Amino acid sequence: IIVVSRLDSKLHTPMYFFLTNLSFLDLAFTTSIVPQLLWNLRGPAKTIASTGCILQLYVSLSLSSTECVLLTIMAFGRYVVVC
Repeated sequence: IIVVSRLDSKLHTPMYFFLTNLSFLDLAFTTSIVPQLLWNLRGPAKTIASTGCILQLYVSLSLSSTECVLLTIMAFGRYVVVC
């Protein structure tokens, strides 16, 4: 979605702008959570440093709240178009 919306000039509309940002958020969310999960599943020590935990929590919460705001804006935009 990111590449296609950037390459095609007809897709430079607000809907595709929000879809691109949503794709970026999903990509960032996945790359911030999955590596630590895989690291913990791989080894016998299932621990994480407190600073790493706090950083991962902060990144996770900020990305999740940004995604919720973005979805709310998209839903409101769709409501305005329909009504």
